[in-house]
Amino acid sequence: MSFSRPEIDDGSTRVGRYRIYGEIAAGGMATLHIGRLLGPAGFSRTVAIKRLHPQFAKDPEFVAMLLDEARLAARIVHPNVVSTLDVVAKENELFLVMDYVAGESMAQLLRKSWAAKTPPSPAIVASLATDLLLGLHAAHQAKSDGGRPLNIVHRDVSPQNLLVGVDGVGRVVDFGVAKAMIRSTSTRDGKVKGKLAYMSPEQIQAGPVDHRSDIFSAGVVIWEALAGKRLFSRPDPGAIIAAILTDHIPPPSEFAPNLPGALDAVVLKALSKHPDERYGSASEMAEAVAEAQSPAGAVRVGQWVKAVAGETLSRRAQHVADVESQTSNAIPLPLDHDDLEATRQSGATDHTASIAGLVTPAPRRGPLLLGIAALLLIATSVAGWALWRSTRDSTVTIVAGPPATASTASLASPPEPPATEAPTPATATAQEPTSTGSADTPAVPAPLVQRPRPSGGRPKPTPAAAPAPTPAPSKNCNPPYTIDSQGEKVFKPECF
Repeated sequence: MSFSRPEIDDGSTRVGRYRIYGEIAAGGMATLHIGRLLGPAGFSRTVAIKRLHPQFAKDPEFVAMLLDEARLAARIVHPNVVSTLDVVAKENELFLVMDYVAGESMAQLLRKSWAAKTPPSPAIVASLATDLLLGLHAAHQAKSDGGRPLNIVHRDVSPQNLLVGVDGVGRVVDFGVAKAMIRSTSTRDGKVKGKLAYMSPEQIQAGPVDHRSDIFSAGVVIWEALAGKRLFSRPDPGAIIAAILTDHIPPPSEFAPNLPGALDAVVLKALSKHPDERYGSASEMAEAVAEAQSPAGAVRVGQWVKAVAGETLSRRAQHVADVESQTSNAIPLPLDHDDLEATRQSGATDHTASIAGLVTPAPRRGPLLLGIAALLLIATSVAGWALWRSTRDSTVTIVAGPPATASTASLASPPEPPATEAPTPATATAQEPTSTGSADTPAVPAPLVQRPRPSGGRPKPTPAAAPAPTPAPSKNCNPPYTIDSQGEKVFKPECF
């Protein structure tokens, strides 16, 4: 996929799951763009995308180093640090995705304020200095998942890498980029020249570098903001290096007479040539700055940012609003295999893992509804068949047994026949005489008996009563009794 061809007619280009819009800043190493992360389910987010110049992306050593450092930088979570969200490497280009902050770099703010001859007050500088130092301290103290110190050193602390938002908060950017750039073998002459003026002596001499190197660089930034001029401004790189290594550094109050002397002492301690003579940590220096000069606070800093760069910020805010309105109702493009592979290889951080892999697409409803309807139909058929069976089994027909008197006609089964006799089952058509109290009245078949259906639940079938035995004809048991002289019935024992 070529990045030079827009995917949609809105002036953007697509890089993986991001769309890149207009350029908002440029430097010797990269250009900065407004971008949008477009995910599934209508999710979108405005981000800043730094697009490195092609000569850096073509150097495998530089790319590998940058990806390693970006993974480390993702461990830094602090209000004074701009988070690195993602790194995308594809088709000889390299993109760093970061949080978007509405604001301006300290370099641009100082340049505009100096040009207008309205430098920031010492209180505003103290606020920016404490934000810078606290952000650096968070990086220096970052640990791995297992609790191991990562020993992150920024190595490129400069006014260009402190972003000051309209909310009045200063945020450090570009952790890890400088280390990769310094170790790259293809860095063109003149591209590192501008940052030499902020390097520590041990960094220039390629000696061991730790967090105290960042403290020196922060001292240079604070000195310039207070004095209103560059500290190591020399005509060539050699002269810059010599000044950092050997020149005496004057206090900033020499160029800004209203500065408190305690603030001079703090800055000069940070600018000591030897690391052991500087502050032991960035947070320690931040406390010293706040004690020497009360910070202005975020509200006053935000007002200063708007006063200095209000026109630029308004244009940029309108640009962001246009971009967001264009993508608010856009349907995100699906990621192809190459996009997913590029995202995986880019070292994306845990908290920005691909959303496409976390959201399950909605299932197709047609087959699901048909299956549910079929199950309901089967369940209804089974229930109807069970109801029909229970209704049929609830009525049991009992075949009449032998004739009985009024005192013995009941629902009870007839008595068991003697063991020596073989009973003959009665049929449903046998016409047996029954007693009505008179010897001349013929017996009638016993009526059909309907068992009462139990209440609640499915009725249980009642088994039919065993057929009554029929006396053997040879015993003259029809009828099974005789009438004595008193008119009483005398049953024949052999018939029972």
